[in-house]
Amino acid sequence: DTKKKWYEANLRTAVEAVRANRHWYEANLDKTPTQTHWYEFADSQYSDLKRRWQQANLAKFREQHSKWYEANLDQTPT
Repeated sequence: DTKKKWYEANLRTAVEAVRANRHWYEANLDKTPTQTHWYEFADSQYSDLKRRWQQANLAKFREQHSKWYEANLDQTPT
């Protein structure tokens, strides 16, 4: 019974705290109407960044390893 009283008191306190701070949450909501979901925005930004990062890494790798690749092209058996 004591645990239940503690639980109810903690729950009541938490609900009051959330209700007291709700106006901050509502003030920070984006009111701009859009047809695009948040995950599509995040995916498009991440994909562009990831694509540029991969291209830079690929160019760096090719630059570092091109001499070995070109040296091994002519593998004529003797």
